[in-house]
Amino acid sequence: MPVVRAEIEVAGIRQRARRGEFECKRRKRLLFVYGENDYLWQEFQEHLKRFGSDRSRLPFELKTIPKANHILTEASWQQALFTSVCDWYSRIAGSQAHRQPA
Repeated sequence: MPVVRAEIEVAGIRQRARRGEFECKRRKRLLFVYGENDYLWQEFQEHLKRFGSDRSRLPFELKTIPKANHILTEASWQQALFTSVCDWYSRIAGSQAHRQPA
């Protein structure tokens, strides 16, 4: 990867992390999904340190796909992403339904 592109990618992940922090403060529900071999996952882990070591206390949900790369080239990795997002959305939709007055 050329250095300029890498710098742009790092700047992008930092911007998304700041945006994610802002959305968490606004009580937005967020899901971050990374492949374990994604170079952006390595960068994102640096931002996780500010939340402490207990991942159950994160203000967002975080999923990693074992052995997956950035573009999820394997069908099984794509399926894992799809499943993670669908499961997350089902939980969100279910909890929203419970909040609605009957």
